[in-house]
Amino acid sequence: MEKQVNIIGLSYAQSQLGSYIAVVSEQDGTRKIPIIIKPMDAQVIGLKIEGMKSPRPTTQDLMLDILNAYNLEVFKFIIYDILEGVFYSKMFCVDADGNECQFEGTTGDALALSMVFDAPLYVNEAVLDYAGIDMTEDGEDIDKHIEDSKPKRPKKLTIDDLKQLMSEAERNEEYELAAEYRDKIKKLEQKLK
Repeated sequence: MEKQVNIIGLSYAQSQLGSYIAVVSEQDGTRKIPIIIKPMDAQVIGLKIEGMKSPRPTTQDLMLDILNAYNLEVFKFIIYDILEGVFYSKMFCVDADGNECQFEGTTGDALALSMVFDAPLYVNEAVLDYAGIDMTEDGEDIDKHIEDSKPKRPKKLTIDDLKQLMSEAERNEEYELAAEYRDKIKKLEQKLK
């Protein structure tokens, strides 16, 4: 059985240099899973959370264009297994004739692509049982609070998160994207004054 999840947070991973942590939460429940992802996936997720567009097409945008050109519609992503701390994911598509197909990908890709394609993201119940952490959004033990079961909106990125994404964009020579992050940081800093 699969449970629908939403991305509720994104932050820089202190324990794994150059990586990020995306937190997914089951839609009708209280379990959350922290997932380590690559910087490029984090950038795409960060842009979507902030409602920004990349000045240049991302790999995920390219994939969207290719699938659209071949009349393939993505209808879901599933995190279906975890082995030695590595999550395994698939993308499910259907063609114009109703034939289904699936593609294996990294879980970071699944998270980023689910936001680009605006397709639901699911986690296998066994994965949730194994890796899920039962807690409220503010990190407290679930026994202390009863959490509302409506879908969660992704939380806004902090200034530190945006600075990390800006640095990553600069390292990847994506200067227009880095400038957008810089401008977003300046706006947030002005609001805090």
